[in-house]
Amino acid sequence: MHSPNRHTDELIAQVRRLLGVVEWLDQTASDHGHADDCCSGPLDALSAAKLDLPRLLHAFTLYSDGRPMVSYLSLDDGGLRVSHLWPADPAEHPVEPVVVGPYSLAPNEKPGDRGQVTVAWDPMTFTGTATYTAPPDPRRGLRAVR
Repeated sequence: MHSPNRHTDELIAQVRRLLGVVEWLDQTASDHGHADDCCSGPLDALSAAKLDLPRLLHAFTLYSDGRPMVSYLSLDDGGLRVSHLWPADPAEHPVEPVVVGPYSLAPNEKPGDRGQVTVAWDPMTFTGTATYTAPPDPRRGLRAVR
């Protein structure tokens, strides 16, 4: 569905940006854990407040001028899904590819052992192209200096 006007474009873009930050904060807080539950109340309230946002935002996929709001790319056989929020203001739309990352691939044994991926988002086709970087070879990596 198209957004009805530029003001709604801006509102939707800001809500999408806010939702991404809230999800990032929620994930970061849960990854670090707080044994004393110092943050559980505010985090629970934040999680509850964001529950309906993805469903409500899902209805809007195009800005009022017809451009996609968000582009998605699945990486690592679907194990990693990345997205790019395009600017709501057409005057701010990039003319060159937007490169983001690197994202670390989920480890087999230890962080970084499978390398990383960088995504270049094409502003004309609204698609992403992934470039994988292999992890450093530990046999050719560090050498002792005396």
